[in-house]
Amino acid sequence: MSEKWERSIQDWYNNSRTANLEYLDLAEKEKPTNSHLYHNLAVVYDRLNLQSRVNLKNLKGILERVEKQERKLDSLELAVRNLTQVFVENKPLTTTEVRRLVYEISQQPKLVEQEALSYIVSQGTNSYKEAIKATEGIESPAAGFVRPADFQGGTSAARVQIKQNNTLIQLLIQIAESLKDIREEQRVLKEEVRQLQKDKAASITEELVERLQSLSLGVPEKKVAEKKGTFRQLPAVSTRRREEINRDQPLFEDQIRDYRRNQRRRFVAEQAVRRTMGRMRGRRYNQTLEQIVDPEVELNQSMQERANLVPAEVLYRSRRDNINHQVYNHRSEEAMLCVGEQQDRMFIQPNSFQELQRSGMQFIHLGVLQVRLQILHRTDEGTMALVVFRDNRWQGDQSIFAISEVDLTRGSQIVYVIPDTMMTIGDFYRNVQISIQTSGYENWQNGEANLLITRGMTGRLSNTPNVGFAYRISHVTDYLASRGVQALPGRRYRSEMLRGRNWIIRQPQIQAAMMPRNVETRNLIDGTISARFADYTQAPEPRQPHYNEQDEEVASDEEELAETQQHIVAMLRFPDY
Repeated sequence: MSEKWERSIQDWYNNSRTANLEYLDLAEKEKPTNSHLYHNLAVVYDRLNLQSRVNLKNLKGILERVEKQERKLDSLELAVRNLTQVFVENKPLTTTEVRRLVYEISQQPKLVEQEALSYIVSQGTNSYKEAIKATEGIESPAAGFVRPADFQGGTSAARVQIKQNNTLIQLLIQIAESLKDIREEQRVLKEEVRQLQKDKAASITEELVERLQSLSLGVPEKKVAEKKGTFRQLPAVSTRRREEINRDQPLFEDQIRDYRRNQRRRFVAEQAVRRTMGRMRGRRYNQTLEQIVDPEVELNQSMQERANLVPAEVLYRSRRDNINHQVYNHRSEEAMLCVGEQQDRMFIQPNSFQELQRSGMQFIHLGVLQVRLQILHRTDEGTMALVVFRDNRWQGDQSIFAISEVDLTRGSQIVYVIPDTMMTIGDFYRNVQISIQTSGYENWQNGEANLLITRGMTGRLSNTPNVGFAYRISHVTDYLASRGVQALPGRRYRSEMLRGRNWIIRQPQIQAAMMPRNVETRNLIDGTISARFADYTQAPEPRQPHYNEQDEEVASDEEELAETQQHIVAMLRFPDY
């Protein structure tokens, strides 16, 4: 069959009148027919159409290659610009500059320490002068137990002098840090003494109020005797440390404190000194959180003491309105049996939520979240765990802050997550949770608990939207890894699918009560009166009713009378006081 088709096609090529394209040449013919003209125009049109398509395809390829080359050129220009900036910032010293710098250091050995200490203390303070006076005659053993006079020659003496200057700088920095710690402790002691004085004054005031209440011009009221075992509620304080030991509830601890500006200043000064020393050595210094908290070191030390979190003074900058900002630290430990189904836990306890409510703050910024898992059985059992940080205000995979698969073969693991998320205190308590699943416990039986879960966080409480978060992250959730454990960020959603939508704006639903300011009246013919109101303004909110100790509503005139009587009684004086 195929041979038959091939023969028929070949016959068509050989015998067709259009097989030979000479008929398209109409220049030699005297009078071409209409069919010849038609075929000629059709062939020319087809060829032009095909050529135009080929040209368009080639043009598209050329434009794509040109666009690709332009993008590559832009990236190369950006790389060259960055390299130029890095080279300008870290320009190496020439031989002449090095010699001049060595000469200046040898001529002025105190210049380096003065430049470094300018970030720690001011030059006009007594502590600075005493430190300089105490170290004037010190021969530092940084180059060994030798004297600089034993090294003859410009190069050797300069090296010894540089080493001694570095040693002096380090010693002075340590002394300055110790002095700042002492000042911080002194400030804390002063605050405690001031708080004790306030409590004492409050107790005296309460006793005076009780005596004033006992004084009456009428019939004395009967006092209801308090039951034994009842305690009076003390006023809330800014710093609170609370622990509960209960077999059914986890051990937890909360701390709400003020921001320590001195610690932030010391941290910034240390960074400035490191940058200065790095610039002198021709190196570039970049501060990272891994230099503040090493997960491997904290994991190894967590079996002996608690794993540290990133200090709030490192995560957050200082603010002038400290009355609207406080630091919140939370830590809890819980023994858990997780061998089958998923275990869900809120990140903080109900009592912790009550402490946050008492702080008077509305928002909380999640700085660092820490979860540590420790097995309560022997190692090398081939078990794994899944830890999910969740925000249950979302559904599906949008609720995942970060997710981590942990290998429990070596006994314990620790994961740090930096969400950089701000929310209300109520949303944080109700919706920020962790979910834990385990694998490898199929043969587990008769056990009370197999995991010890430690949760910790450092955040900032605020009444304003700006908390001064100082750590830059490139993803929705950043993490610090330990032993290869990484908290992978959740799926990222973009807003392209929502662009160009049609928004429907409805009328506002908020109804404000209005009241008139003026009225116009008219007498009608039939004897009736027409009234028309005008100049409407917003009506004031109605005053909420107040109740006394007997659960009876108190009228406004009675309240004024009670306040007047209380004011009159408060003016009485006693000779004993």
